Amino acid sequence: MSNRHWLKITEYLFLAGSALGTVIAAATQQAVYAAAPITITLGLNLANRGRFDQKTHQQTETAIALLQQRVTNLDSLQSQIAELHDAIAQLQQRVTNSDSLKSQIAQLHDAIALLQQQVTNSDSLKSQIAELHDAIAQFSTPEPNSPTIQSTVDIQPLLPDTIPQWQCVNTLTGNLAPITTLTLHPDGQIIATNTINNTIQLWNIQTGQKHLILKGHSHAVLSIAFNPHAQTLASGSADHTIKLWDTRTGQQKRSLKGYFYYFLAVAFSPDGLTLASGSADCTVKLWDANTLAQKRIFKGHGDKVYTVTFSPDGQILASGSRDGMIKLWDVRSSVRHDTITLNGHQGGIYTVIFSPDGQWLASGSADCTIKLWDMRSGQERYTLKGHTDEVRCLAFSLDSKILVSGSCDQTLKLWNLEDGELISTLSEHGGAVTSVVFSPDGQEFISGSSDKTIKLWRRLEACDRA
Repeated sequence: MSNRHWLKITEYLFLAGSALGTVIAAATQQAVYAAAPITITLGLNLANRGRFDQKTHQQTETAIALLQQRVTNLDSLQSQIAELHDAIAQLQQRVTNSDSLKSQIAQLHDAIALLQQQVTNSDSLKSQIAELHDAIAQFSTPEPNSPTIQSTVDIQPLLPDTIPQWQCVNTLTGNLAPITTLTLHPDGQIIATNTINNTIQLWNIQTGQKHLILKGHSHAVLSIAFNPHAQTLASGSADHTIKLWDTRTGQQKRSLKGYFYYFLAVAFSPDGLTLASGSADCTVKLWDANTLAQKRIFKGHGDKVYTVTFSPDGQILASGSRDGMIKLWDVRSSVRHDTITLNGHQGGIYTVIFSPDGQWLASGSADCTIKLWDMRSGQERYTLKGHTDEVRCLAFSLDSKILVSGSCDQTLKLWNLEDGELISTLSEHGGAVTSVVFSPDGQEFISGSSDKTIKLWRRLEACDRA
């Protein structure tokens, strides 16, 4: 087709557009659109685009100004932190006046708390604040009847020959998923952990060999527990079920289904007849350990129940919740009322555990502290400070004299409960320490971590360290 024909077609299209514009103008009484519909439309679009670009430019300049202000604020905060360092240096020279020192330290705590609210996105400033806390801890004085055990993370005290040390003697690396739950068989030879594909792995702790894989959950396994008097393991899962497993065959024995909320914690009673569960529905339930028939339900928590544990005599059940409260429930059939609530933590309770002699209850919290409660009086005895992140797991030694704690700060800490001192800090894990349990003879303990490893720690006596 020739250029002349294309030109004629173009002319016809333009005339048709103009005619259509004339009709529209007549109908709407807007003659201006009939004269040059295409030209005016393009003009309007260009004008709108110009206003849009101008507005975008203004918004960009405003955002840049805000960012510059935030940088200025951070520089100011760093200056304030430097001033606090100077203040602490002055305090170190004026420690003779205890009352004045306490007052000034309290003021420094308040100043640091204000800084923490403003530097949540600055790892460098967080590190400096942590150093300030450690410096203040060296001058803090425990109040009477409420002793506080404080220590730094890096400095470990020199130990007398009578205090045991611990070292890692074996690391299992065959787990393909971060470990969130771990438990030890009563014979001390088999451990169970969560693993990939929503399964449970049984291991021989001495040889490191895989023993069995339990398959059946459709979502993550959140808690597991061995029955102390039967070849049975219980598991609670995000699939809203509790399952009972035969640990000799790996077969599923029973499954509790039909519940809307998932189960975060499970624990067997010392006689093996009752299974307790903590749930996202804020309740604690007791189940028949053989049939999974519900026996009792305890209500009172205001948020998810993360942890449950029985006292050594089986009469008391302790539960810890995201609401920051610890509740003690009397599980004897003749009693229908709750016992007491323990308050003191400033964050959710991730773990509670009774000492083997039944005298103590230890609790670990999102507030980075551990509290030791006297079960004879129901009063708080110690607050153990030293971790720099959430405390996720606890374990007592067989003689109830040593407490091991694991934290999201990737460390394990051992505490001497006879004199209230930190024994040592173990830093060999490369991720959050989520599980810890002592062996039945008290000579070893096992830890599990989000670094996908299991570590076996053995007690070294004085002759071994010579």
